Amino acid sequence: MVIGGYNPGRCYFEENTNLTEEQLGENFAQQISQVGFNEFLATATEREKKKLFKYMKSGNKRGYNNPFVIFDESCVSNSTTIAYDKNAANEATKLVKNFFISTFASNGL
Repeated sequence: MVIGGYNPGRCYFEENTNLTEEQLGENFAQQISQVGFNEFLATATEREKKKLFKYMKSGNKRGYNNPFVIFDESCVSNSTTIAYDKNAANEATKLVKNFFISTFASNGL
């Protein structure tokens, strides 16, 4: 199944605690930026910075706290593919069961 919409699934992100309220607006929640963001800031023109931060501030002002700061949308797609994978589901179930068994067994519960 293919679902339309904004999908940053091919982007790489990293924690960025250098982001400020001045840059992103009041009550910002962003602590994650696209890999290379600090390098982008170092070389971006004032116009590029203003455009990016204006977009982020407007979202925060409306209460939309996107946790990601994306400066290069070449990794973003306009759709998401969703499909059930029986083998992956079975593996995930097994891993969760093993986690709980080992956690509770080691604690004597």
